[in-house]
Amino acid sequence: MFEKYAQHVQKHPKAIIAVWIVALLIAVPFMMQSDDVLNYDMTTMEGLDSESSTGQDLVDEYFDSSLAVDTVLVIPYSSSSELSDIESKLLDSSAMTDALTAQFGSGVVTYSIMGAFYGDDSSKGVLLVTIDLGDLSAMDEIGNLRTAIAAAVETSGLDIETYVTGSSAITYDTMDGANNDVKKIDPLSILLILILLGLFFYTLVTALVPPIVVGTAYGIVLALMFALGQVMDIFYITKTIVLVSMLGAGCDYSVFIIARYREERNYGNKNKEEALTEAIKWAGESVFTSGLAVIIGFAVMSLCSFAMVSTMAITLAMGIIVAMLAALTLIPAVIAIVGDKIFWPRKMSDYTGQSKVRKGFYGKMVTLSRRYFGWTGKFSTKHAGAIVAVAILITVPLGYVALTSEDSFDMISVMPDSEAKEGVDVMTENTYGGYLMPSYALIELESPVAEISTYTLAGTTMGVLTWTTEGKQYITTLQNSLIGYSMMGGTAGLIEQNDDNIGLVMGPISWESLYELAKETVIETVKAQAMAQGMTEEQAQAYAEAYATPSVVNHAIVGMDAMPDMIATPLEEFFTTYNAWDLEPGGYPITVASLIDYQVNIGAGLVSYSADSPDTTGMYIQLMVVVKDEPMSAESMDSVEKLRSVLADYSESNSWVVGTWVLGTGATLYDISEVVNSEFHWIELGVIVLIYVLLLFVLGSYFTPIRSLATIMMGVLWTLGVLHLVFVEAMGVDVIWIVPIVLFVICLGLGMDYDILVTTRIREGKLKGMSNDEAIQNALSWSGSIITLCGLIMGGTFLTLLLSGSSMLQEIGFALGFAILLDALFIVPYVVPALMHLMGDWSWKGPKFLTKKMMAAQNSDEEASAEAAPADAEASNNS
Repeated sequence: MFEKYAQHVQKHPKAIIAVWIVALLIAVPFMMQSDDVLNYDMTTMEGLDSESSTGQDLVDEYFDSSLAVDTVLVIPYSSSSELSDIESKLLDSSAMTDALTAQFGSGVVTYSIMGAFYGDDSSKGVLLVTIDLGDLSAMDEIGNLRTAIAAAVETSGLDIETYVTGSSAITYDTMDGANNDVKKIDPLSILLILILLGLFFYTLVTALVPPIVVGTAYGIVLALMFALGQVMDIFYITKTIVLVSMLGAGCDYSVFIIARYREERNYGNKNKEEALTEAIKWAGESVFTSGLAVIIGFAVMSLCSFAMVSTMAITLAMGIIVAMLAALTLIPAVIAIVGDKIFWPRKMSDYTGQSKVRKGFYGKMVTLSRRYFGWTGKFSTKHAGAIVAVAILITVPLGYVALTSEDSFDMISVMPDSEAKEGVDVMTENTYGGYLMPSYALIELESPVAEISTYTLAGTTMGVLTWTTEGKQYITTLQNSLIGYSMMGGTAGLIEQNDDNIGLVMGPISWESLYELAKETVIETVKAQAMAQGMTEEQAQAYAEAYATPSVVNHAIVGMDAMPDMIATPLEEFFTTYNAWDLEPGGYPITVASLIDYQVNIGAGLVSYSADSPDTTGMYIQLMVVVKDEPMSAESMDSVEKLRSVLADYSESNSWVVGTWVLGTGATLYDISEVVNSEFHWIELGVIVLIYVLLLFVLGSYFTPIRSLATIMMGVLWTLGVLHLVFVEAMGVDVIWIVPIVLFVICLGLGMDYDILVTTRIREGKLKGMSNDEAIQNALSWSGSIITLCGLIMGGTFLTLLLSGSSMLQEIGFALGFAILLDALFIVPYVVPALMHLMGDWSWKGPKFLTKKMMAAQNSDEEASAEAAPADAEASNNS
């Protein structure tokens, strides 16, 4: 097949090049927009069928108001007086409003104080301010928002630190970090490739050809990625991983063909056409098989239901397909046109043993390389048992570390250092980290808790919430059991009792019950103070009851330390606007209490109400659950599971609870990892089976594909073990759950390149009449330096990801770079030959129809069957 293909390429090289040029020109306008389709927040990506996604869909459909806050301003304070200054000089004055107006226009961006939050010491903590960007795009305006806030702080004259954080700011900083990474990684990767190829071929022109070919392919892939992004979400790291994968794999494929062409010209005594045909026939088969193995891995990975994983797999598969096609078409087409001039200014004679070049430093390195790989072939076959034993001894402990280590869900910890990340750290140090990204418990009820109507007060039409009879019972029961009263200084509910990491639970609030609780708290507090001053219990009780006027109780409610400003501020505005401080529930017109209940419960998104779905009003309620630790930490992920367990038990024991869902950023990440990990057991099995079938047909052997898969899996286990030892144990950085998945699929594909190259070369030697050990040693002698070069190229390009500001990309880069270098420098030169030696002729036991077909194909090539593999040790080249 490849021989006929080679003849076709040599007949139409100009047409092939023209097709690629036209394709690139068409791709240019689309590739320039590829960044526009990238998603920087995996929790918003589609395709996840889970409890959190189902719950979020219900909230989006049935709640017009939301508890979620996308952008938060964090302002740390060190004393009560500093907090007072921040409120009076920055937030309550015109400084902030004027700065936002100057930057965005009047009323476009607004803010409200969420509250002051602190830990054990109430005199210092953080002031949280919610920012509403309105219709503006957070991805475009976070930088401008920070500029406006800095101007407001300068105007106020305060010496304070401010941090704009929240999901929008985190996404913005992630994007900015990714763009900065590309600026560092791309040039270094290309420079590394040019240096390695230049040293290998000893000419700059040849070194330029593979990167140019891969660059052409990459431009086309970016256009394809833009098209894919119109229908699917593409996670931002995909673009970076595609680039380094294509640079590594594409240059490898190109080198396979160029090096084999040079070998056949120098030592096969073939003319240009014959040498190119032989290069495409043998190296082309290796490239096609290697590329197909990678594509199979990514194709199976694309079956994952989560869009981040599936689109990453599809994009990577597109990258490898286009890089492989470029290597199999563009490289041969260029060689067919320019011939030996591809090595300019070197001549083909410069690579022979008597040339001036070969007698210098370059020749010494070539001879040393040839001798080294000749030695590794002999050493590996002579000490095969010992090498395999050592490999097993290394695999056991590293495999144990890899299989027993816990991966992390914490996507914030792997962000590049940024203002948003610092804001999260400041919050976690001073108060509950979960305020930034709370979890939400959505509860569906048997019947509605409330009805919604309107009422006109002081000429203004306002929403009114009226609790149903069942609703009052539901809310009271939930408050007394599940939610508790810790927010108001009372006892904790079941959610907090079940988990020490829960700092706050807030749910629907009945104004009447809140008033009674606050009145009771005021009476108890004043009574205790009065008795401490010497009053009797009866006197103190009477004094406290007289003191607890409606105005005192209402001010106490608004001023509760644990009362979030998202509830307290609207209440204070209502009491002040309508001069209602002196009213109590029994003295209100019923509509006044209902107005307050509407403002608190509907406005804050605690009770369902949607103008588009009025029939579902009051059928759902939400609880906001705030964890103490950072929202994506391992402890907070455990809290998601505990919360779901409590809700499930509660639903089972209360028939009026129809369904429960836990949602929010932490819950979504937890569900993503659970779904992906459960599906990946089948994905891994599918990849292994399909690659085995591919290798069975390519190699015509039952057992060699098993050996290939086993050695690749060994390398993956070693890499995961070392990854955990380096990042977790040595650096104190958790390994993110997505890293092992990416490592497995990419290594099973790209890591197979070198195994396939040396195995097909061994098979070639066997077909040409060599013994098993002779074929092994000959294959390493001729392919060892190519494998080393390609390993350094691919491994080096992946290792450039260590320059990223994101520890997730650093982990991916380290893992893939280490795995590729391990495969190229140790497993293929030592472990593979040792196993092939021990397997002997069993390496080539396979279906008779495949064996006969390969022999027939070999015998049909008279020239190939007449030629023995080059054996002149002095005639070494860099292939």
